[in-house]
Amino acid sequence: LGWHDSSISLPFLSLGHPQTKVPGLNPARAQASIVRHAGWCFSLALALFVCTTCSSPTAFAATLTALDALSSDFFGAHPDGYATAAPSGSVFFCGNFGVLLLNGLKGAKVLELLRQMLRVTMVRGAQSAGLVTYKPRNGSSVGVRSRVVNGKRTDLSHLLLRKFKSALGGSAVNSTNTSPQLFQGHTRFATSSICNLSGCHPHQWTPPQRLMHWQWGKAEARYVGAVRNVEGYITHNGDLDFFSVNGSTLPLPQLQGMLSRVLGQPMPSDVDSVCIAGLLDLLRTKGLWGPSVRYAFIFSALKPSGVNKLAAELASLKKILDAVAQAFEEQWAQLLMSPPTDVESGEGPITDEASAVARLSSLMEKRMLELVVKRASLTPLVESLEALLPPVSNDRGVPEVAHRNLVVGAVQAFFHQDLLKAGFDLMKGSMGSFGLVLSHSLDADKEAVFAARGQTMSVAFYPSAGFVMFGSESAATKVGLGLSEEESAGSFRFDLDDVVGEVLLLRWGENEADVESRRLAASRGTSASGRDADTKLAEIFRYGQDSSFVLSGANFLENNWHHPLQSRKLQLAGNPLVDPLPEITVADPIGRDILELPDLLRAIKEDFADPSHESLNRITAWTFTNKLRQRLLKRQRGEADDSIDLLIIGCEVSLWVGEQFAADMRLVFPKLKILALSSNKLLGQLGQMMPIPQIGFQVNEATLNLTNTVVLGISHSGGTFGTLAGCNLLRSYTHSIFVVTSEWDTQVARAVRIEGEVGEGVELRSQFVFSTGCGVRTAEPCTITVAATHHLLTQLLMFVMGYLARFETKEKLGGSSYEMEEVQELELLNRALCGGLREIVGDGRSGTTPTSRALRQYGRRWAWHVLEAPISWIVSAIY
Repeated sequence: LGWHDSSISLPFLSLGHPQTKVPGLNPARAQASIVRHAGWCFSLALALFVCTTCSSPTAFAATLTALDALSSDFFGAHPDGYATAAPSGSVFFCGNFGVLLLNGLKGAKVLELLRQMLRVTMVRGAQSAGLVTYKPRNGSSVGVRSRVVNGKRTDLSHLLLRKFKSALGGSAVNSTNTSPQLFQGHTRFATSSICNLSGCHPHQWTPPQRLMHWQWGKAEARYVGAVRNVEGYITHNGDLDFFSVNGSTLPLPQLQGMLSRVLGQPMPSDVDSVCIAGLLDLLRTKGLWGPSVRYAFIFSALKPSGVNKLAAELASLKKILDAVAQAFEEQWAQLLMSPPTDVESGEGPITDEASAVARLSSLMEKRMLELVVKRASLTPLVESLEALLPPVSNDRGVPEVAHRNLVVGAVQAFFHQDLLKAGFDLMKGSMGSFGLVLSHSLDADKEAVFAARGQTMSVAFYPSAGFVMFGSESAATKVGLGLSEEESAGSFRFDLDDVVGEVLLLRWGENEADVESRRLAASRGTSASGRDADTKLAEIFRYGQDSSFVLSGANFLENNWHHPLQSRKLQLAGNPLVDPLPEITVADPIGRDILELPDLLRAIKEDFADPSHESLNRITAWTFTNKLRQRLLKRQRGEADDSIDLLIIGCEVSLWVGEQFAADMRLVFPKLKILALSSNKLLGQLGQMMPIPQIGFQVNEATLNLTNTVVLGISHSGGTFGTLAGCNLLRSYTHSIFVVTSEWDTQVARAVRIEGEVGEGVELRSQFVFSTGCGVRTAEPCTITVAATHHLLTQLLMFVMGYLARFETKEKLGGSSYEMEEVQELELLNRALCGGLREIVGDGRSGTTPTSRALRQYGRRWAWHVLEAPISWIVSAIY
């Protein structure tokens, strides 16, 4: 017996389940109930009779029959009768997904959009999943989180959405509520730990707590305090390896210990991502004196050697920091109660948040520094931190440097350490790979932060519908294209730079005047944020009644380059090179893929065969062939070095198809230096701080010369981590990088598009991308995706052979010996393939063919032969 979704699964019932069909019986009528209950009544009576009159084996069999009848006809238990369309693939990761609902009147569509996004993201791994949103309660935003672990035969999207809907009280949003709402989700495939509920995202380290929070009141023109709910959530795709604090680089175990000590909460899970949630608790402190003091102690005052002690010593640390924070609260309250003349003296009147921050921060620093020196009640508390603070000798009556850093750091954190600054500090101090979404209860009504480095992250905007969709899988953000034509009109997407590293802030709930006020304050150097975030904020689109509210965004590259959002947006709706998602929830995705094989392979063939129309695949094939031709000419002239001519990279199934292509190319061009290599082995040699020795393999860093090599990366999904990272890595070795992928709009295609193709928006046309046109497929990867990739590479092989045979007539290149007639013969054989394939598999238009029908009959017969032995065992066991 196994528990699944609070119901009991009885797997023994699925071993063999006899049934009787009554022609013409309407299951909705009473006669069906009579027939059904007659069955179990007779079976039970027969079992009672047999048990009293027959031998034990016969009685045992009759008892099983009665139990089967009771379970099916009386209790209604039946075998599932369907195969869960849970996607699988050759490479698994975690994946972020989510929706920002700006138009509350569209709330009825949120759950279905999330369901579809979840099913697409499940191709990255579907062991567990979670969702969180924020609901208003008693003047605060309160997180509502649901997490589930998938069963062997359960549907992860169904499990999660059902639990999430129940947690929200039946609906995602109130249809009468027009306030924006964030939905932050994640699917997980456990790569470094077991799959359990505690390791499931969204992660939170510190449980919700009620704290005094201060913020600028626009109506009151002063700071206003209220006790509010404080909690934060993160969803993370990637790995956190190290984090640096004051020059000390902490590995994951030490970081876990430090966070437990400083936050005063035990580690909620042993997964690495939960530490990011703990760091969010440390770094997002704006408006909170307690967390601000804690932040200043760790990041401003603490000496490097004291960082290591936090994981094992000073059990009273939290108590001491709380006492110091209380002193800050008292001084802050007194400062706000001071007469205006005291506050404004020498600095002019306080008119807005920016002027308030400038004046009040200076006064708070002055008050607290005096308190550290003169107040005997506070000095012992500060002195008790001496074991961890740097000793500095000063004249009597002057605060020591560490104490000054503590005070100044706490004041600055109170005014400036918001969600965006927390994202900056987190990315700056971390080593690892990140596809990251940060949210916090204090900011849930106005902003969210997204980040990418080493992992992909895309954000799509649907202005007409009032939706923002984000996810690690860019295909998931195209779910909105399934809305009505009116709702999807004007949609576009922004892909974060995962190579350089990028942070994106989205802010909503402000009107045009608010945005302009922030921009003017920032241009004068008086921004309340204390940085250039407000100067970079750009309007993305307007929403709400009369378009009175503005969704704005600001992006920040980690190398400090300026690459604004508007120059990198990709048009979605109406873009002929952006394919909409296929039907995700079909009952038999593998069967559908097999039936679509003939048409898809014919389309690939026709795309290469017809030179009269503009074929992007032919353009790319021409570029690929010319790059190879240049290397072959050099080799023929004796000018070639020892570098690889053609490197083919991929993972698992894609690599195996690539190896076949490499073998065919070597057969045709014996002198061509070709290497087919695992993307992961390539990264192990060239993509690490220290190369990983590949024991048992002859390829290593010393033998791998990739100078100006022609590279062909193969990734159906376009998001395979090894191949995507390999293409990014190889850009420092060669500019001739080509990819084979399922559509023009994939992450790996973006990695090889040249800079000249990016202007006012992203142009998907590229002479370095091959597309099978297969699109997103959530079924097993070894059906239509492999066939389409293999077929495209066959077209490429014939293109290369035909091109070189036609234009290199004087002398054959690469040691080839074939003639043009042989290329034409291959072409004729390939042309007949699609017709033969349709005869074998049938298709969705004409139904089954005689050949496909006969093959399925043979298949069923063969299946019975395969099952003969286990069926015999089962029958014997029952007997």
